[in-house]
Amino acid sequence: MPRTEKDYQRIMDRYAKHYPRFSEGEYARRYDMIRRMMVERNISGLIIHGDSMKSNRMQANVRYVTNFVDEVVSYVFFPLEGEPTQWMDIRPHLPNAKAVEVIKDIRSRRSALSHVGDQASELVERIKQARLENTKLGIVGYQLMHELPYDIMEALKRGLPNATFENVTEVYDEIQMYHSTEEVEFMKKAARLTDIAAEGMVKSDCGKLSGFLL
Repeated sequence: MPRTEKDYQRIMDRYAKHYPRFSEGEYARRYDMIRRMMVERNISGLIIHGDSMKSNRMQANVRYVTNFVDEVVSYVFFPLEGEPTQWMDIRPHLPNAKAVEVIKDIRSRRSALSHVGDQASELVERIKQARLENTKLGIVGYQLMHELPYDIMEALKRGLPNATFENVTEVYDEIQMYHSTEEVEFMKKAARLTDIAAEGMVKSDCGKLSGFLL
């Protein structure tokens, strides 16, 4: 029998209990820093972009506000006021995303076959829904590409002719340099787990093989 919505909800509830995430207070701290930056620059909303290049390393700016990164491409609309929205690429992964996410409004793109027009139109719709189509919007890319993809940016300009845009990728990155005690504790825990994994590898046949290759 096919799974029902209740079945998926049970899966999400079960998985959500075990997936690591920061506290609500930590996300409140991050959102506050980001929004203070937005106020200083007179920006009403951010469009945050990430993709899966280098094993999802280019999704850090997305993960910082959502706790979830897609296997392909992610976009987040982060308004100065109100709840953010994230779009993920792989529809079957949506139950997992909802279990991991810290934001409530996460969506899969309407079509996986027309990335540019589809994604840009959904961003435009969301911005208009927030009544921010006549304001300044901030663009957040990632380490190797500070801009949005050219075709997405051009489609946004056509769909939002009265909006202005400012690239704030570097400023957004700087915010993440100020680590909280909670973040530092997560890093320490991750380092301990890495040490355990490395020790286990050294003791196993895999460790012997790696030593041989070196």
